[in-house]
Amino acid sequence: MKVDPAKAEGFFSRVLDQYGDDSVAELGGTAIAVENISNILTKIIEDRRIGISPLEKSSRYVRFDRKDEQGNYPYICDPDIDAAGHGERYRQAMNTLFDTYVAILEPLIKELTMRFPQGEGQSNGAYAAAIRAQGCDVVRYLLPTATKTNAGLVGNGRAFEYLIYHLRACGLAEGMRIAAQIDEALSHLIPAFVRRTKTERGQGHVDALATFARKQKEYAQATISPGVRDSGEATVRLIAHDPDGELKVASALCYDFSSAPYEETHEYLKAHPEKIPVMLEDILTPRKHRTHKPPRAFEHTQYLFEITCDIGAFRDLHRHRMLTQQRQSYTTLHGYAIPQDIKDAGKEGEYSRAMDSAADAYETIKRDLPLQAQYCVPFGFLIRFLFRLNAREAYHLCELRSTIQGHPSYRYVAQEMAREIAKVHPNLGKGMMITWEGYDELARLASEIRQEQKTRQARKD
Repeated sequence: MKVDPAKAEGFFSRVLDQYGDDSVAELGGTAIAVENISNILTKIIEDRRIGISPLEKSSRYVRFDRKDEQGNYPYICDPDIDAAGHGERYRQAMNTLFDTYVAILEPLIKELTMRFPQGEGQSNGAYAAAIRAQGCDVVRYLLPTATKTNAGLVGNGRAFEYLIYHLRACGLAEGMRIAAQIDEALSHLIPAFVRRTKTERGQGHVDALATFARKQKEYAQATISPGVRDSGEATVRLIAHDPDGELKVASALCYDFSSAPYEETHEYLKAHPEKIPVMLEDILTPRKHRTHKPPRAFEHTQYLFEITCDIGAFRDLHRHRMLTQQRQSYTTLHGYAIPQDIKDAGKEGEYSRAMDSAADAYETIKRDLPLQAQYCVPFGFLIRFLFRLNAREAYHLCELRSTIQGHPSYRYVAQEMAREIAKVHPNLGKGMMITWEGYDELARLASEIRQEQKTRQARKD
């Protein structure tokens, strides 16, 4: 099959211009890399959950202790912060965070080595990688949301067009800059699908998004009092659920292989509720591993959770895109977590001084630039957000994020979500494969050993 790029380009342009059929823009896709962006902007990009698949540089397994050729740590310096006269205070707080990160990392790794001595038969490579990962996992609490990272994006034309609009409307200079760079790159790769970003119609999208945000903020400020400072404790609250959730799931399980209307099955099971627990347990019997997904019928009931946890844990939970997420701003209002490993290493004082310095900078900058002040907030501070998800996605999230190799803070969230679901839907909760144990283990060791074994086998093959 011969492809004529010019002919294809003409077709896409003609359909988009003459018919306005945006769905044709999903026929063209590409991959781009976005480098040296802040963790704030990364989450704005990853909020575009349909049409784009992101892969982000990890903060759990990568060290952030190196300076660039100019002697700067890897964090974003927003020009508006400088323009408002807060540049010196901002850099002082950022450098304190990274200096503390560097000062704590090696002593922490030594403390972890003493607490988790290398076992007999464990390879040096797997053990060292697991120790390093656990150390980086802990000190990442000090990383500010300004920390630079990289992300690879694979997506279609329509999704990239809307991504550009959202970045231009986000209110950050960094967003405008990256939007222009993405637009320029895609103009060479898939030009037909980003032509409208430069038109009056494209600017209309940006204006609408910015107006939505402005009006939401105005209503929030007019109707809701500011929050009070919290204790820094993570919480998981089930705000709403469907009382008939198990009935609806059971009814939907029968639907695919029935010729009867949904209401008939629903009414029958409603009249015979004793059949529902038996059905749900039997249906889930073939599941031997968390990757064996339950049937789609489990999407017929939903849960609304309000979660408060550290930003680092939120970043990992945010990857789950098959749900509705809303989050509040990055702030110091809810306090910060102090990892037990930091306490055990005798570094709590250094850690707290760095976190308090960042909080002071945030409060100072927030008076003039509430949006840009978010760059100051370290991952260890707590954030509040909403998750609305169905039972099928709850199985996936709670089972995956409760595994031993997961970070303790998001393991707690996943386990608490599972507990709350089991309270209201015991038969659905009973079917979840939750990992409850393993907090006293070296989290990544088993995974590193498996990876090493796979690498050895691949070399043999």
